[in-house]
Amino acid sequence: MPIRSTVKSEPYYDQFSRSGDVAQSPYPWIFPFGDRGLFLGGQGGSPQEDREWIDYLNITTTGDAADFGDLIDGNKVIQGCSNAARGVVAGGSDSPGNIIQYNTIATLGNATDFGDLSQARRGVAAGGSKTRGVFAGGQSPSPGSVPGGSGQNTIDYVTMDTTGDASDFGDLPYDRTGMYGSSNGTVMIIGGGDNGNEADDIARLTIATTGNAVDFGSLDPSGSFGYKGFGGAASDATRWVIGGGRLNQPGPAGYRTDQIEYVNYGNYTNSSDFGNLRSPVFFDTGSTSNSTRGLFSGGDAGGSVRRYIDFVTIQTTGDASDFGDLVNHGGSGPRMLHAAYSGQA
Repeated sequence: MPIRSTVKSEPYYDQFSRSGDVAQSPYPWIFPFGDRGLFLGGQGGSPQEDREWIDYLNITTTGDAADFGDLIDGNKVIQGCSNAARGVVAGGSDSPGNIIQYNTIATLGNATDFGDLSQARRGVAAGGSKTRGVFAGGQSPSPGSVPGGSGQNTIDYVTMDTTGDASDFGDLPYDRTGMYGSSNGTVMIIGGGDNGNEADDIARLTIATTGNAVDFGSLDPSGSFGYKGFGGAASDATRWVIGGGRLNQPGPAGYRTDQIEYVNYGNYTNSSDFGNLRSPVFFDTGSTSNSTRGLFSGGDAGGSVRRYIDFVTIQTTGDASDFGDLVNHGGSGPRMLHAAYSGQA
């Protein structure tokens, strides 16, 4: 929307008030994401083992990721978020399953101990603001298969610029693990997931407050593939996007899906169709974004774990394109059930 000054004749543009569309902020540092994407941990290699690797890349370009450092130990079914400067990753299937780790996104190196979740669990959903990181749902680290076992409704939070144990935030409206979770720095959206069977519910919470999350809609309301979990989620300032995941009933590609869906922040209704990933996949939980692009990495694409990375332009619906690959790590680079977040380099 053009706005005219009282002292200058030429108009200028308010990026937040453009008519007929939603615009990205001209001040990207106020959001908890940036142009450096990190991909952490997961299960991969031959034989399949829990990995400690951290890879990184520049989201504004395309190309392969490079080595950043290592987690404290190999772990899978973990998830993380950032405040654009510091990233935190929590939970996992490896004992004790309650560890929170952090790193400085601008500085290559290994992760450091941050504190502990309130309960040991794997398969948490994560979302961050400039001050807080939130971890929702999950399940006990002890059940054997993923998915499997009973989900939890616990929501924890940490203060990103400090270290220490997580505090109680509130509860989800349902018990879930493996939910799609991401935030725009103000609101965290959490959807799908598993509690013995995959689900299609979507909920939201306001990160700056504490309290229970609120249910507001469903995934894929007009189709047959809304009941799913353990896929990827990413956000920009105004849109939440999810891709891939494990279905509760077989589709054309078995229990895997290539579907991408979205919800607009502020318009909390059922999800809408966005497009498709390059192949059907589940366990592609290593997904992140900057202010423009969403990236979906790794996962199980049908008996083989992949290391390639897809990307979409979040404000433009359509199919995903090839970005590059995760680090090969001596031939063991393909992975799944990993974490991701982004920040400023």
